Amino acid sequence: MLISIFNRGYENDNWCAVRHTARIWNDRELIENTREEWEEFKKVWENERYNFERISVFVGDNESNINFAWYSTEQSTPLIKVCKNEAMTDDCTTYEGTFEAQIERSDDKSKNYIEKDLKINGKRYFTNRVTASNIERNTTYFYQRYIHGEWEESIQFNTYDDKNFKFIFVGDPQIGGSHGRFRHFPEFKYVTTDDEGNRNDAFNWNKVIASAFDFAKTPSVLLSAGDQADEMNSGPDYQEQLTNTESQYSAFLYPKYMKQIVSATSVGNHEANSNSFGRHFNTPNPLTDSAVVRGYNGWYPGYNYFFKYNNVLVVVLETNYNTEDDYKLTVKNAIKKYPETDWRIALFHHDIFGNGNTHSQSDAKSIRGCIFNILSKYGFDIVINGHDHVYTTTKFVSYNLANNDYNSPDNYDVNDIKEPRNVEDLININDELEQDIVNVNPKGTFFVTANCSTGAKYLDFMKDAFPNYVYHFNQTFSQTFGILDFTQVNGKVRVSITTYESEDHSIVDGSYIIEKDAGSHVDKCWSEKAEGYPCCEPGTKPVKKINGKLYGKSRGDLCGIVDQELLPKEKCWSKKFGYDCCILSGTRPVYTDKNGQYGNEFNDWCGIVESTTSVVEPEPTEPVTPDCPAERRGIKCCSDPNTPVSWRDDDGTWGVENNDWCIIDYYGPIDVPNTIIIEPETTTTTTTTTTTTVEPTTTTTTTTTTTTTTTTSTTTTTTTTVEPTTTTTTTTTTVEPEPTVPVTTECLTESLGLKCCSDPNGPIYWDDEVGIWGFENDDWCIILLYSTTTTTPVEPEPTIPVSECWSEKYGYPCCTDPNTEPIEIDNDGKWGAENGDWCGIIETIPNTTTTTTTTSTTTTTTTTTTTTTTTTTTTTTTTTTTTTTTTTTTTTKTPEPTNCSNSQYAQCGGIGFNGSTCCPSGYHCEPRSDYYYQCIPDQYY
Repeated sequence: MLISIFNRGYENDNWCAVRHTARIWNDRELIENTREEWEEFKKVWENERYNFERISVFVGDNESNINFAWYSTEQSTPLIKVCKNEAMTDDCTTYEGTFEAQIERSDDKSKNYIEKDLKINGKRYFTNRVTASNIERNTTYFYQRYIHGEWEESIQFNTYDDKNFKFIFVGDPQIGGSHGRFRHFPEFKYVTTDDEGNRNDAFNWNKVIASAFDFAKTPSVLLSAGDQADEMNSGPDYQEQLTNTESQYSAFLYPKYMKQIVSATSVGNHEANSNSFGRHFNTPNPLTDSAVVRGYNGWYPGYNYFFKYNNVLVVVLETNYNTEDDYKLTVKNAIKKYPETDWRIALFHHDIFGNGNTHSQSDAKSIRGCIFNILSKYGFDIVINGHDHVYTTTKFVSYNLANNDYNSPDNYDVNDIKEPRNVEDLININDELEQDIVNVNPKGTFFVTANCSTGAKYLDFMKDAFPNYVYHFNQTFSQTFGILDFTQVNGKVRVSITTYESEDHSIVDGSYIIEKDAGSHVDKCWSEKAEGYPCCEPGTKPVKKINGKLYGKSRGDLCGIVDQELLPKEKCWSKKFGYDCCILSGTRPVYTDKNGQYGNEFNDWCGIVESTTSVVEPEPTEPVTPDCPAERRGIKCCSDPNTPVSWRDDDGTWGVENNDWCIIDYYGPIDVPNTIIIEPETTTTTTTTTTTTVEPTTTTTTTTTTTTTTTTSTTTTTTTTVEPTTTTTTTTTTVEPEPTVPVTTECLTESLGLKCCSDPNGPIYWDDEVGIWGFENDDWCIILLYSTTTTTPVEPEPTIPVSECWSEKYGYPCCTDPNTEPIEIDNDGKWGAENGDWCGIIETIPNTTTTTTTTSTTTTTTTTTTTTTTTTTTTTTTTTTTTTTTTTTTTTKTPEPTNCSNSQYAQCGGIGFNGSTCCPSGYHCEPRSDYYYQCIPDQYY
């Protein structure tokens, strides 16, 4: 006979139950001490099973809010009245909410969901949502719901102390999971129906909730780790299955105590195929713009959410369909909003550190790496899971990078946990006992996998080589619940985690006690409060600057630098000019002005503190802001704002004053320090013009030769004004007469027409492919020439100075191996790793085709003298012989890729990938592993 894990066998072409084995479900028909109560409930449930209008009392954004939701058959503004007396007359507030028609999206197996009106058991329903606010601690309230044109009976709701309070937590209620079970009569061949399974589990759920309330006395929050309902809505009879699902949710909301406590639930795998969860629960701070919502046409609403309750932050994740980026964004949003809570708890369905034989080492393990990578960065204390229906607790689990994959499921280490003891008084533990049982500031996260709270389904555990992170596990084949008991005294906060039997309140496991200093997260990590990012480990190098703060990278994500910061105003001379001072070692000066030297870090200008400038300006009382912002780019401003407009371009409107261009209205960016020196041009320009109007220069230079004709009696000067050009470079070079004394150059720049610096040890102001540049007598000069080619190099105008190694400006070297595999790609380039540190990958320069045409025209004329005897005037005309050389350079760039993927979340790289590496608009390519890069929405960067 073949025996399955469900304690049933298969023989003679039929399933049968196996005698003398533990029952894998809690069958109320076999329990005598509740026989009378059970028989009475059968009658009640017959009238209640299709009541789909039960109210859901859910957590709000914080302890002062309560989120209500319910179904109704009429369209009307939903109302909740909250008062402080049962007669509903004292200190009352009525809260209005919103309602929406319920629709369902039918899956045609291609992810093209068809919206249609939803009917449940033949009726059309609307979803109502209301939020009540200003709920105080240690107060008794009463609330009423307005439905069907009248106010219902009031319901009492108590709040308790904000420093000493309790949460109840449960594993999968999975109401309806008892269907299809063999009954002991007749002869273990009868199988329970869907309605019988729902009824059995509804009774058991009511019992375990009543037991938890009776034990806890003053519980504040109920946490449920998913699979509130069992029906998966995956078969062809969708409408019938949906009615069954709603009957199971009706059972979940049935207990009277569910109306007297706020709850928080996560989505289980059995609930992931319909939207019933979203219609029943009014989640706070939901992530509505998630990958699943976009990819499935809005099917799944805000199942990732978070809330604060007193000094506890709880983040709830949907672990069936969402992506790593959704988890990151949810946690980041939660931490940014509530960075200073003492405790951080995560609630989700899949037991990523469980010991169940069914899921923990398969589907749950597959998402372990990415979720734990995120939670560990933010120092989460406790994680509560379900899914495997096997109770498990872990040692303290900390993150340990095992390989280059940040999301590997093996990236963890374990730390010892102290043996649990039954301690009822957490505040008055004696010193000797405290050393034995209290885990003070433990390193790592404590994971709890709760068992099936209704007993609808008990599953098996790993019996042999269970994982090293497991501390304790068992299968009691009984209903259980857990208590998180939070206390605070003498500047310390504690939480104990204990699991109890529902029937008699005996301890199944615990108490595990964790202690830390109260306020331990206050001002601990500045970047959590600023942008929601975790803080870096000490020694992390800065790679980015956001709002005047330094950020590094850890495990592929930004983190706040904790051991280095930007220089304060009193130590940074460039602050008064709107720029931070440079802080990275090795940053070289690339511009200078009368105030000092400027470098470039994090795509922004910075002042070099070691500047040798002798100009010291008085400290201004207010930041210096030029009247004309264009002056920061070396552009002259018109003194008269009413100067006539002579030219318009992308930089603004231009006029002419004193035979020189000036800006009237400036449109362009302020992207360089004040009064900068223009970078060196690598083409010689010699001009014989004596009167020339030079156009405003922003990104290019145009030089024109003007010829002057001289007469002894009169002098006529021809003046040529060149219109401003910001996109084209044209160079006309007039060759100087041959010098009478041969010129000797030691730095071999004469062939390029470049000036040599007189001091080879002078300061460096620029470094490019031509050589190392200095600056003397208000002009650029070469200190060291890299190349002796006689081809005139045409250097593009950089908007930001670059070096041969692009990553040096971020404090990282370039990779020595040009074939280094990229680990991460951002807007600056591709990053690899060598010797345990980041390095920038220098990519091969794209192929270009350069065509150079040189035309030399020589014009020879004569000098003529004319003498007239009838006058006393002698006119001499002189014509100058001029050689004009025109050089035109045409560069053809490698075409940009046009085969960008049009698919969201498409693969865009990785080892062995030969497809398009270009992502659609609004997406960027991000490495997931060495073998898989994926197009990710920009919102997650």
